[in-house]
Amino acid sequence: MKTPHANPYKPKILIYSKGHFLTETAAMVHARLDCLPVSVHETKELLPAVYDHMPVMIIAEVQSPQDPALDILMGIKNDAVLEYVPIILVAKEKFKHPLFQSANVVLTSDYTPKQLAFSAATIMLEVEHQLDIDPFSSLPGHHTSMRKLQSAIDSGDEITVCTIRVRRLEIFSAMHGGQSADILLDQIMGELGKCFKTVAAKNWLLGHLGKLTFVAVLPDIAKASEFANALVDHFEKSYDALKTYATQDKYSAAKDNLRNNYFGAAKVSLSVAVMPLKKSGYVSVQDLIHASTKVHNQLNLSPDNVIAFPIDEFKIQPDSHAGEITAELPKTALAEAGSAQADFAPNDQGMWALADHFASGAGKIETYFQPIVDYWEKSVHAYEALSRFIREDGSFVHPEALFNAARESDRVLELDVRCLEAALANFTNMKTKAKLFLNVDRATFAQLGERIDLFDRYPALIGRLVVELTEQSLVGERKKLSEVKSMLEAKGIAIAFDDAGTGDVSFREVGEIRPAYIKFDRKLISGITRSPLKQRHVLSMRAFAKGVGAMTIAEGIEMPSEFEHLKMIRLSLAQGYYIARPEKNPIT
Repeated sequence: MKTPHANPYKPKILIYSKGHFLTETAAMVHARLDCLPVSVHETKELLPAVYDHMPVMIIAEVQSPQDPALDILMGIKNDAVLEYVPIILVAKEKFKHPLFQSANVVLTSDYTPKQLAFSAATIMLEVEHQLDIDPFSSLPGHHTSMRKLQSAIDSGDEITVCTIRVRRLEIFSAMHGGQSADILLDQIMGELGKCFKTVAAKNWLLGHLGKLTFVAVLPDIAKASEFANALVDHFEKSYDALKTYATQDKYSAAKDNLRNNYFGAAKVSLSVAVMPLKKSGYVSVQDLIHASTKVHNQLNLSPDNVIAFPIDEFKIQPDSHAGEITAELPKTALAEAGSAQADFAPNDQGMWALADHFASGAGKIETYFQPIVDYWEKSVHAYEALSRFIREDGSFVHPEALFNAARESDRVLELDVRCLEAALANFTNMKTKAKLFLNVDRATFAQLGERIDLFDRYPALIGRLVVELTEQSLVGERKKLSEVKSMLEAKGIAIAFDDAGTGDVSFREVGEIRPAYIKFDRKLISGITRSPLKQRHVLSMRAFAKGVGAMTIAEGIEMPSEFEHLKMIRLSLAQGYYIARPEKNPIT
């Protein structure tokens, strides 16, 4: 069997001490735990090190009740983001300080290295979130899910991986509003959790790989099949009840037009790929996810909730690389799931043809610009470029639907580049000194180095461009992302992370990439004045952003009360319909 590659998601443990304990403990951690030790000698370096490394655990030795590290560590435990970092406290004796009640483990001077190793290992098994938790679902986020999935693969045990994709939620959102879509997604995640608990032991994984893609790891095909069938059955029985809040919305002519252009159907649905992993060679988590994507792309041909059981037919070839994996779906899988592939295929295939049409240079792409305003300068800090796609007959194609099809047909890079070219050309004609935010898919971002000359054509925009990462569609390419970021920054182009606060963007990843901007997701902003949980989370994320040197942007502001509240807690920038809608010729 091939030796596994180094796990790019290996966690770090921060060790704070001023004595010999530091060296001895670092060596022990490295030898006994699958973690990288990071040593800190000075108190003033403690909090910066947390932001720099996003550790999965902190082991801290304190000397006295007056040790300033106590208050720093207590601040971490009181923070809504950093509170998920467990702390092992080592002291000569227990002092009168609240940290001794808040720390996960307290060891006094008579501890042994074996006790410390046992405590650290126990906590490692319990850690689920690793700073990328979705505060509304409490599911492990992308980074944690990827690390746990790779660990399950590396264990050598027979496992079955289920990937679950929520389909066409963007259609629902466009027709019924973003808040309705958020409610529906929350309830879908609730169904997911209930079904998982009925079949899984505590140590099996349920997490998510992106906003609309979830992963479950179960011990065998029987448990996985039970879970998948239960999930689809529960969803089908509850769907009508889940969307009742939207039934009062009468469709306007515009919404009817939207409905007719979305893959031929407006029903939110699920697809589940059940993939037993055969140990014929080393498999990376990236291989598995790419293979899963191929299966889901075939399942997308159905308008219904579908399950694929590629038991004997599904194989990941050993020593394979992305793009060379065989993931053949059994011809009977869709029929067994009761889908209507033949009747529905032309609609999806028509959208794929449209994606190819626009990606190849045909069709008209217009750029709309939405302002991002500075709370304190009372001016437009930047504009975000948003693409609109127009058919030859003048009708619009919804961007979400088109980009989904482009991803499935592997044309997203060409489509993204066309959008970038249109945005850059149109923005140069605007009389403004503001910055320009450009959205790119993560898969596109990883390849921007090959298209870096695109930005050289617009010298007037040097120092005014921000590339905004969207979607969690690229996995395991952190080194590549860092390389491309360096190339862009060398040209004066900054980086922004979108969707912060939903679990899609890992705070550990933010700490490593260190973007210039962090955008708080609309789901976190909507209704913030009525939600103490959202208020606390945004406050902590603001502190987190300050720690990594990033400006904060609240997107999706629709109410004056939301605007004023976010100004009160001193966010940097604001964006949303309350301020201005996207326009072809915005006021500058």
